Amino acid sequence: QDGGSSRSSSTGLLETASISTHSRGEASPSDLLLVNSASGGSGGGGGGEPRHRRGAISGSALYHPQPLLVYRGHEGVITELAWSKNLFLLSTGMDRQVRLWHVSRRECLCAFSHNDTVPAIVFHPKDDRYFLSGSLDGKLRLWNIPDKKVRFWVDTIITCATFACDSTKVVVGSYDGRVMFFTTELTYITFITVKSVSGRCQQCRVTAIEIDPTDSNKILVTSNDSRVRLIDARDYHTLCKYRGFLNETSQIRASFRYCLFPPIFLEIFCKIRLHFCDVKEFINENIIQCTL
Repeated sequence: QDGGSSRSSSTGLLETASISTHSRGEASPSDLLLVNSASGGSGGGGGGEPRHRRGAISGSALYHPQPLLVYRGHEGVITELAWSKNLFLLSTGMDRQVRLWHVSRRECLCAFSHNDTVPAIVFHPKDDRYFLSGSLDGKLRLWNIPDKKVRFWVDTIITCATFACDSTKVVVGSYDGRVMFFTTELTYITFITVKSVSGRCQQCRVTAIEIDPTDSNKILVTSNDSRVRLIDARDYHTLCKYRGFLNETSQIRASFRYCLFPPIFLEIFCKIRLHFCDVKEFINENIIQCTL
């Protein structure tokens, strides 16, 4: 039903957004929320450099009570979202559809059908005309959005996927505890197994992969054996392992968060434990762990 009209409109919008975003800076969805909610509050007038004061922004200024946009089109639970640098949004759900949206439009730009549920979607970090989708039908696909075609694909059971090493590699997590590495043309490179050597978790699966926002060569791999591993995507060795209590069923996802106020620290957060790492030590690959 999306046909040629969706294909042509999304292609034009891709070209327009790529140009217009550069003129106003690469805003993120959270930036839009902050600007809209803060504009109605009391302002300080005057120009000059922006000032950052601790406690200056209240909770009501951070979160708008009403949604800015509501998109409808999926027939079932929505399971995953992915933003691009040009404010395009991918959504997927139990209806086996991946839908493309943009904040300037209220209608769906295009829909990409799959044979099974799609647990993993991610835009190419440098060119949002392409995105990856990993489906439970056993296929990893690289889509060309303007042509609405699969450019490359490989057979593998996917739980999560992302780009790494300055967008030169694709990293994929699987149901059997493997982290697989491909080129951006989906040529297989190698894999590593993240299953715990203790063997307590018989059905270990990779539940999330996240890139370090300050270094795309480092990936944070979460698995349901209650381990979070920091891995170097260049030589595939484990830099550090974070342990938690045994959890064989929950969908665990660890993430990076950097604090910009002194003392500078890296926070690796998930439902298992919270680890604080000194950034200088983190860069030197000597991780300092402190469990709360």
